Amino acid sequence: MWGIWQTPRPLRTGDGNLEGRGWPLRCLALALLLGGPGATADELEALRLPPELSSWEHWVNVRVRGGYDDNVLLSSFSPEGSAFLGGGLEAMVWRTIGERTTVEAFVNGDYRQFLTAANVHNEADAFGLVQVKHDWPDAWRVTGAFEYLYQDQILDVSATEPTLEVVAVQGHTFIVRPTVRRQLGGGWVELELPAEGQLFHSPLDDTRQVAPRLTGGLPLGGRDDLTLSYAYAHTWYETEPDRAADGTAVPGTRRQMTDQDVRLGWKHVWDEARRWQTTARVSGRWTADHASGYYDYTRAQAFLQVRYRSREWEFSGDARFTHFHYPVQTVSATDPAHRLRSEITGNLAAERALTPWLKLFVDYTFDRTYGNRPEDEYTVNTVSAGLNFEF
Repeated sequence: MWGIWQTPRPLRTGDGNLEGRGWPLRCLALALLLGGPGATADELEALRLPPELSSWEHWVNVRVRGGYDDNVLLSSFSPEGSAFLGGGLEAMVWRTIGERTTVEAFVNGDYRQFLTAANVHNEADAFGLVQVKHDWPDAWRVTGAFEYLYQDQILDVSATEPTLEVVAVQGHTFIVRPTVRRQLGGGWVELELPAEGQLFHSPLDDTRQVAPRLTGGLPLGGRDDLTLSYAYAHTWYETEPDRAADGTAVPGTRRQMTDQDVRLGWKHVWDEARRWQTTARVSGRWTADHASGYYDYTRAQAFLQVRYRSREWEFSGDARFTHFHYPVQTVSATDPAHRLRSEITGNLAAERALTPWLKLFVDYTFDRTYGNRPEDEYTVNTVSAGLNFEF
């Protein structure tokens, strides 16, 4: 297993999600706010213990890396670059109980120390998951999960928060995630009912959220998998007030948000040896603030990943395009044009197995934001290399 948290710092994008700059699919990651930072029921399936085994099993990965980030503070006007050193730990334990129950626990932590940056010295994040799965007769599965995410990093919150800027964020997220799945012929349908709480240090406000999601999946011909999902999320802010259309706070109110999200995914394996694989997703999100509409936006997103795996090598490349439209929020007090924002991210990664327990990896991530607010435009290039020790 390779590439977990290819780039240690995720971004909090305009829909409130933690979109990992290079966070791979198997990292469970990450999505904070938008349904939670954890994974769906399938994202640990590849690591699930075979049913004939009943003892505790484990997997551990220790990683060290070094690299360079040319815009540590995500600045639009005066980028500051810095070399960095980092390390991380990832571990999983799992066990089957009887023939139908599986217990799993997963932790992932990452730390990065900047060597020359004047305004930020380090960043850290950690994710933990404990879940129990039980397969009932007649193709039913029930999963109960608890997730925890810690963040201490520079995040871009300008698309959703009244600060409209990049800030240093420290916080904790807790999620309880019950899930029910039913096999239907060759496909399946799944209902998630997560409840989430977030505790942040200033300037971000604490929040609570419920975000049920209904997902259907349909395998096609052994090489294709289609998924379609719909989610409705409601978020309550602890102290943050509503905003008038001009952005001024409305005394005596507390902000609430609702989100509707539709996602369509397609995964295709191109060859018999299953070395080449592509994953594509398109999604749309509609967000409303139950007040003046100052925080309202629509978001369209497209994602494509290409991956190649052989016995000794693995290569991957992905690209994501996101566009936000704000029907009420304007560029500034003097510019009445409606605000627009777009984001382009890309990642290239390669890994070479040196021994059965040691792998060398290199990684490059590109981020570019565009908008009609000058503060919304910046570019980040991050390159790193390191070693993964697995046991």
